[in-house]
Amino acid sequence: MKNNEMVPIEVTCSIDPKMSEIRSLLKNNRIINTKLSIGSWRVIPKKESKIKNIKKEIEVLLKALDENKISKLYCDYPFSINNKCNTVDIKKIYSSLCRLRIEYVKKIAVSSFNNKIIIGYPCEGTIVEEKNINIAVRNECLKEDNIKKLNTNLKERHFVIYVDESNYSVWKPMVYIHEPVSSPQVNMDNLIIWLITSIDTRFVIWKSDNGGKWEIIHTNI
Repeated sequence: MKNNEMVPIEVTCSIDPKMSEIRSLLKNNRIINTKLSIGSWRVIPKKESKIKNIKKEIEVLLKALDENKISKLYCDYPFSINNKCNTVDIKKIYSSLCRLRIEYVKKIAVSSFNNKIIIGYPCEGTIVEEKNINIAVRNECLKEDNIKKLNTNLKERHFVIYVDESNYSVWKPMVYIHEPVSSPQVNMDNLIIWLITSIDTRFVIWKSDNGGKWEIIHTNI
């Protein structure tokens, strides 16, 4: 209530079910100890990946890359197969990594993790992009039930979205970007948008007032 006037507040949660599932599968089970002499590797799957299939096949594939002195391969970019990789055998490995829905593999220099394969979470290590936040907010605002609840003639409305860590492509820029440069670009008047998430012992809150540029508020839990 503000100045004796009721102010509507709509609260929702932004969760990525596929990400939640894969994080659950990998919890306390991200490291593969291998008997192969291949050094240490980080493997980043996509959300659609089948973790059990990756664990079954990845050692042999990384061994082949290591023998060919290839230390990283990005599966979404065909041009990442350079001249050194332009052989029939390596193209087969590349195809296998794509079939397993792997985003990229990269050799890492961690002596304490020698001959280990670390399976990361989807989106881990990818570029932090503010646009992911704006896309997620617009998607929430366009949901039919949210449109109905926010469609009032009052002078002030609040839309609160809690971003779960499972929604990594949105959570990551929320906690790592410190000076936003954009606005959510939502075509709704008199609407204050609040994005809330947490990291360690603090909440991170992004606020946009009536379509304005994001501002960030930090508070301890």
